[in-house]
Amino acid sequence: MAYVEAVNSDEVKGWVETVTSLGPEEIRGGVRERAEVPLNFTLPDGVKPKKMFLDITVSGAADKWRVFLGEFSVTKVFKPVMQKEYKGELLSKFVFDVTPISHIVVSDPTLRVINESSSSLRLLQSSLFVFYEYPELGELRYSYYVTLEPHKSFWGPLDPQRSGYFYGVFRARPRAEVKLKVGDCLGEFVVEELNEVASDCERAKSYYVEASEEVIPLSFVVGSYVLKLPKIKIEEAEYSDGKVLLKLRNLGDDADDVVVLIYVPGKPLARTSLGKLPSGDEREVELKVEASKGVTGAIARVIWVKGKMTEVAAEKFVSFQAL
Repeated sequence: MAYVEAVNSDEVKGWVETVTSLGPEEIRGGVRERAEVPLNFTLPDGVKPKKMFLDITVSGAADKWRVFLGEFSVTKVFKPVMQKEYKGELLSKFVFDVTPISHIVVSDPTLRVINESSSSLRLLQSSLFVFYEYPELGELRYSYYVTLEPHKSFWGPLDPQRSGYFYGVFRARPRAEVKLKVGDCLGEFVVEELNEVASDCERAKSYYVEASEEVIPLSFVVGSYVLKLPKIKIEEAEYSDGKVLLKLRNLGDDADDVVVLIYVPGKPLARTSLGKLPSGDEREVELKVEASKGVTGAIARVIWVKGKMTEVAAEKFVSFQAL
């Protein structure tokens, strides 16, 4: 693979949050024009980032600029970590380790760029990569890369005993069709100027990217992970005296929250949140429903929440008595 810089490789007992805003957005020179880019994200309660990076790609060059996260000044100088001219434009890549100010970023994740030079800039990509500790969720071994080199294909190994993860921000001029294979899972994407490309797959020993035309993988994170996820089963479901009665059991790992929804197509009838449901626990749920005459039943849907992850765990049709 052509020149690629590894920004960070590590293992985190938790997960990664990626937030990206794609341009291009022009910031004119000579008038101290600014751009404001919200990079909003949330983390599970009580969780702090282990590593946090601000990743910016611009087209053009400046003598002087200022970059802020919230009200904190990240830099006043235009010194890219790499620079390359490609298809008539000058690309510059900037990466800032903002871990020391992560508490500021969490409270105000707004990127502010002020162009103090006479030349215009085009803001192409603004990303935050947040690697956070949350041992109850699982473990991720990852590598985070940046590059300005064009590629038609590239690949890398992953841990075959774990699930595989890939997230990238790609640039194409003007358009490319991209195939991303993580393990046995294939995703197809169209990159027009700029786009995010992502996939994950169980038991993945490698990842492979192939494009119809040259693309620049401006930033990408690859990793192998194991997650401790809940597995909720609806063991019993019945209707009696205007109420839906459910018995749930968690056959997997702890759930931070379990949401139960009773609905007919196009209309919710009842909803409740059960809170934490530890591994192995059983819970009985009773929900009052008001259904129109003639409705013969409804669907009970169970959704678990863990960290930032949610998943529909189970669904079951509940037959109503005649109303």
